Amino acid sequence: MSARQSIYFAHANGFPSPCYRRFFTTLEANYRLECLEMGGHNPAFPVDNNWDALCDELIDDLERKANEPVIGLGHSMGGILTLLASIRRPDLFQAFIMLDPPIIMGPSAWLTGLAKRGGLMDRITPAAISERRRTEWPDLETAIDSLKKKRLFRNFEPACLADYLRYGTAPSKKGIRLRFSPRTEAAIFRTIPHNLPNLPRTRVPGALIYGEQSHVIRFRDLQRLTKHQGLLLHSSPGGHMFPFEHPQSTGQAVIKALDALQSHYALAQ
Repeated sequence: MSARQSIYFAHANGFPSPCYRRFFTTLEANYRLECLEMGGHNPAFPVDNNWDALCDELIDDLERKANEPVIGLGHSMGGILTLLASIRRPDLFQAFIMLDPPIIMGPSAWLTGLAKRGGLMDRITPAAISERRRTEWPDLETAIDSLKKKRLFRNFEPACLADYLRYGTAPSKKGIRLRFSPRTEAAIFRTIPHNLPNLPRTRVPGALIYGEQSHVIRFRDLQRLTKHQGLLLHSSPGGHMFPFEHPQSTGQAVIKALDALQSHYALAQ
């Protein structure tokens, strides 16, 4: 793809887009970047089932920031939202890439629907953990020491963990506090889309990059989604949080996927 096209990025649950600074540096030489700053916190778009309003929030934000079709790019939650937006508003996208999205297909979709109706989503998602997580520290150094041993963060590049806390927190009376509301984060987990098998096929060329050590991706569901939506499939080193664990190789994987989309679909230069 040609230089200086526009990428619109949507973040993972709990991770405001500025936290991805190291990953973005691998793309900014060739692409203009716009982002959904911190989805789920606009009262005009309250978190609801299957993330319908979150998708509306992304579309609203994208319409205000872009004056031409963009390359959609989303990590985890952001990947699913980008897919949903491409189905609703294909005119806004030239192509899109999903990074290790939480895919619920096949029998898992039926079981998740039952869990939602039965109030059991805390048993099968990290929602309860999100609500209980520590949100405040006296300073950045203490926060880094506290988080770097946690499973979610232990493989982050040190600079990426520092960016998460630098851009994902705000000053508080006791030091620094997470900007992303734990209550919102939990609500997002509890309402994860289980309707992916019933969605129409997107008309936008798309690709999916999964983390080779991801604990989120179930390969059978991955195969189901890529077939159902006609996505090109790629992988990248790391787990579910690979944009923070390997930001440079993730950026290279995105560029490779964009080149493959260009070759496969002859996208406009």
